[in-house]
Amino acid sequence: MEDAVTPGCIGFPREISRHALGWLTLPSTSAISSRFEGASLSSSGFLCLFGLKGRVPGLHHHNLYYPENYGSEFADIFRDRQWPALPALYVCASSATEPERAADGTGTNLYVLINVPPEVPVYRRTRDGQPAGGTAEAARREREHTYRSLIVRRLAEAWGLPARELEARIEAEAVFGPDYIASRTGAYGGALYGSASHGWRPTFFCPAPADRRIRGLYYAGGSTHPGGGTPMVTLSGINAARLIAARHR
Repeated sequence: MEDAVTPGCIGFPREISRHALGWLTLPSTSAISSRFEGASLSSSGFLCLFGLKGRVPGLHHHNLYYPENYGSEFADIFRDRQWPALPALYVCASSATEPERAADGTGTNLYVLINVPPEVPVYRRTRDGQPAGGTAEAARREREHTYRSLIVRRLAEAWGLPARELEARIEAEAVFGPDYIASRTGAYGGALYGSASHGWRPTFFCPAPADRRIRGLYYAGGSTHPGGGTPMVTLSGINAARLIAARHR
């Protein structure tokens, strides 16, 4: 493997490499897990996608709904490491500006995201080599169902609708939690931005695109320089590509 890495170059979103390639520098899978479980990770997310019959008056393309005590969300996530009791809701309804994105141009499509703590990925295997699951998986599904219902109630309240009416208007839906984010993106625990950026130092000193220990290994993504968000992630990819081109001509 050393010969495959050193002469050439490999690029990865940063959190994929930290977890999936940790065995290059750490002796065992358990060592990798221990290293990241003890780290301060950013928040993850719980995402609900809804397709509604009819339009929602006054709904914009981007919408934010804050609870009365917004600060409690951060205490729940980063201090108590639990899903927030009253999360803020981010709602994207692209059908508000592009009606054709919803059914027949008369419906409403909703992308609803709340912040939740990162979690150990469900795809991680147990010591006997079997996929993790059982009661933990059942509890995860139950929690997702509970929060999906909470989100619907919060939206109904914000829009002045009875919750039952809003439920009846949902024609299609899907939910995705931290385990899905982890398994699809490689972000350890489903942390959306890698390491937590608490304080000023992590904000201004994001990890560089080139690994300091493994020659030819480069990073791009929301957890590396210059940071999270689509424009920043795009810039991180450009930075990594330029560095690779300069070093491996």
